[in-house]
Amino acid sequence: GGNCLFGLDTLGGTFRYGHVHWERVGSGGNTVAITIETAFRRNVGTTYFQGSAPDGFAQVGDTVTLTGRQTPKLYLGDSAIVDVLRMKVNSYSIAEDWIMGEVHIEHTYDTPSNKGVPWEVQYSGCCRLSSLQNSKDQEWMITALVDLSRASSSPRVQMLPIVHMPFQDNSQFVIPATSAANEEVIHWSIAKPFDVGDAAGFDASRGSSIYVSMQPSFQNSSWGLSNPCILKPSLAECSTSWTEYRAGPSYLNRLLRSDNLDVSMTLEGWVLSTTVEGGVVVSTGKDDSPSASSECNGLAGGDRGMCEASTLMVAINATHVTVGHELWTGTQWQLQQMGFAVCSNAELCADLSNRVKYDFAAGDPGTTTNKWVHVAVVRRTKADISNKMQSTYAVYVNGYPLEMDMFPGCSSSAACRGRPSDGETYEAGESEPMDGPRKPNSFTASYTTDAKDGQCFTDGSATSHCTDLFATRVALTFGSFRGATSAARSHFVGKLDEWRFWNGVRSQTDILETMQRPLTPRLEASYGDPTSAVAADASVLMALYSFDDMPGKPLYPKVDSRMPPSDRFDPEVYNGYWVGVDTVETDDSGVVFYGKLDTISINNMGRVAVLQKPEVPGLYQVTVLLALPENSSQVSVDFIVNVTDPSGANQEMPMLEIMGKGGVGGALPTFPVKNLAYQGFEFGLQLKGSDMQETPVGCMGTLEQCKVGFRTSFGFTLGPMPRAVRFSTVRDSNPGYMDMSWVPCDGDLGITTMCFDAVDSHSNVTTGMTLPSKVSEQRCLSVEVQEDPPPTLELLPMGNLTVTMGNETNVTAVAMDANCNDMVKIEVSYGLLVPIRDTVRTVGGGCGGSVAREMIFKPTLKMGGYSQEICVHAVDTGGVCNGAMPNRVTKCFTVRVARCAYTLQLDEPLQDLAEQLGMDWIRLWSLNQALLHPDAIVHSGQRVSVGMMYKVAPKDTIADLTRRLGMPLQQLHDLNYGLASMTSGETELVEAGVMELCVVPDPCKGSKTSVYSGLVYTDGAFVAPTERREAA
Repeated sequence: GGNCLFGLDTLGGTFRYGHVHWERVGSGGNTVAITIETAFRRNVGTTYFQGSAPDGFAQVGDTVTLTGRQTPKLYLGDSAIVDVLRMKVNSYSIAEDWIMGEVHIEHTYDTPSNKGVPWEVQYSGCCRLSSLQNSKDQEWMITALVDLSRASSSPRVQMLPIVHMPFQDNSQFVIPATSAANEEVIHWSIAKPFDVGDAAGFDASRGSSIYVSMQPSFQNSSWGLSNPCILKPSLAECSTSWTEYRAGPSYLNRLLRSDNLDVSMTLEGWVLSTTVEGGVVVSTGKDDSPSASSECNGLAGGDRGMCEASTLMVAINATHVTVGHELWTGTQWQLQQMGFAVCSNAELCADLSNRVKYDFAAGDPGTTTNKWVHVAVVRRTKADISNKMQSTYAVYVNGYPLEMDMFPGCSSSAACRGRPSDGETYEAGESEPMDGPRKPNSFTASYTTDAKDGQCFTDGSATSHCTDLFATRVALTFGSFRGATSAARSHFVGKLDEWRFWNGVRSQTDILETMQRPLTPRLEASYGDPTSAVAADASVLMALYSFDDMPGKPLYPKVDSRMPPSDRFDPEVYNGYWVGVDTVETDDSGVVFYGKLDTISINNMGRVAVLQKPEVPGLYQVTVLLALPENSSQVSVDFIVNVTDPSGANQEMPMLEIMGKGGVGGALPTFPVKNLAYQGFEFGLQLKGSDMQETPVGCMGTLEQCKVGFRTSFGFTLGPMPRAVRFSTVRDSNPGYMDMSWVPCDGDLGITTMCFDAVDSHSNVTTGMTLPSKVSEQRCLSVEVQEDPPPTLELLPMGNLTVTMGNETNVTAVAMDANCNDMVKIEVSYGLLVPIRDTVRTVGGGCGGSVAREMIFKPTLKMGGYSQEICVHAVDTGGVCNGAMPNRVTKCFTVRVARCAYTLQLDEPLQDLAEQLGMDWIRLWSLNQALLHPDAIVHSGQRVSVGMMYKVAPKDTIADLTRRLGMPLQQLHDLNYGLASMTSGETELVEAGVMELCVVPDPCKGSKTSVYSGLVYTDGAFVAPTERREAA
């Protein structure tokens, strides 16, 4: 037996979750990287899922080969198939018994799309869980549409494979989806568990019918349809070296017209009859399509068998299923039929009265009216000792075998039979033999190949197939009866879906196994290859009509596209001609195909699924479709919702909170809100699990007594995580905590979604009693990893500065970093002018790494004219990833010291200042007319002039100026910083870049006259006459 962990049985299927997404490789071309994200049961008794964990099963980092009852495969949409899928495990849960991982496939398409239609990628296999409330034990098929002309990537979902929800209304859970291009995922919908397509709708007032021609058709130098050996026996397939009877789509009509002894066939499909009278759902007979053969005109008597004989007929009404065929008796065509009573099987009668399964507002209990029912008919063709061909029938409805009953209203032209008289000869539920559809004493070599009435011409061998013309020009007809008899058969009113024709007998087990799911023949070897002729006793799907996607033309339907064509016999030729038939919605209630969870819907604005309370708690399979804008790049995600059972000793679901690092800052916002992280820096969080379950439910003592020894602890389920994530052990009990630390580096840029849930564990340390665990709702965190941003740098005041000697000037540099985990510092490169004070402080209100650096400059007395560029650098750490370099931001400004201006210091008299500048107090006082008395006490910080500004003239040299102004050379240097190093006595100042100077003329020593009174303009410059200079 198996164990049960949180409702997940360890028997049945192993599939838990599936999602396919893709991204274009490179900037152009048709190569895509396809990723399958999938989850399976972990504890599987097969070597495929063994791994390196202590218990012998797989854990993170292991690689497993996907397996199942039906091997998982990936179909790329262009005939390419990947049939061995190896998954790298990136997450697992022992408590919930699953492993999750990724399979990576790179594939190149010939064109961006499939002739304007997206390439359809399919990931499929079998089977789902046995304990699902819907779609149990069934195969899965998960799709992704690739159209590189419309998009370069698809959406991607990142979530846990199983979502746990309370048993209540209006529960919501998020489905975290993003795309590589960071586009918004805007189109969401709930999908059916299979792409079940459509049904065909029939209306008697419109004469609804579908005719599928069974006449030989010459296709690409090969005979398609029907029996190619009828008109071209020289084909290799018809030689005696081949098995005498073959099975395959091209031989379907050979089976319908019973071309050989000991042959059998099964046909099955879904029927919704909307009237009590019902009608014929499928038959063979006259071809009323435009492609009908002109050879059928004017035929009479037995010859009508070539074009009108009904070799098979299935009808249904409220209480019976009637089957049969037509037979030429030698004088007339007669309908051989048998009625099977629906309520001859008590279990079926009860099933048709199930008010949960069927809506009785539209149909009566115990009848088929207004109910989707599955009808399967098995026909065996036999020959008695007199070489007379006969057929027996068995009928199943919803998988239950029926017993025979007299069909009411049997006409004179029909041979109607009752219950079988010999129960030992035939299987239970099988009818007694009826003659036909071939004539009695049919097998003989005395007839010609032109025989049309049902005689079998065998080329002299009683064991070979028939090569006559019987029923070679008929049509397989859905929704009406067009046989050779005059028996009236009403048109069918209702819907048909998923009709299948098999070579061989399908057992009750076979029918039950596949009737509620679409068949994909290529995925299951036991179906055989439907495009190849195989031995007569093989159980092969000959034709499959799904009635999907009715085109806007009269050819409809065709053999299901999941049956790939072969070189020789092409199933595409099985087109039909429809009259008055509509494409209608099929059932999605779970009767025809295992249904979707009807209580779930999508809120597109909030990107959440809204779960209404289902009828019963349990596990439900859900498929969600999502696409990028304009509905491009549609993909699906297939997961399980566990609606938690509120009964039992543990009635409380635990709660999960995702807190900031160390629990500081409260709860982090969950998806779709993004949390920022930076490459090279830690992103931390804390998981907090809590539970309101204080005692076992049903404890008979007082609250305090029941609490004694009762302990609660927690575990946490982790979805796929980046490779560098690290977790602590779980600490404390209720609440319990676990810390996460992650330093994203190369390959982590972009959006990462991390999902968690909490698992409780209740026990009594005194008695040893334990309670079944419950799991919290899923919580998902979206983290956008960005490159570490450079710091910002601001200077106050902004721009270049002009300062005064003796005066303090404040410059503040503020450096901040958007990455609060980073540290930033300010570096300054100085020249001669350095701050008298330089302090660094942390800036409040921002990240901890934000700093300010305050620099106070005070030029000295003899720095007038000094100019210096000062560069300030904001530098961060760059993070801890290998090869990371600090980010550096630089801003520079120029400080200029004004000439001829000075700020007096505390208690500094003019006399002292004059002495430092090599002048007398009278000249200093005269330069400052605002000082009304030379002995006045000047206050600290008062600005005074220490010279006069002189604009340098062309040809001026230092020697000229000192001579003309009577200034000592040292005084001129003191008042003009850097002049001594820039010039010599005879250097022309303008050419040296000196445009103005601070001077203090000495009237006693300077020139008596100014040379400027006689300046003349010569050779582009003003110059003084030589005689004036000599006279001076």
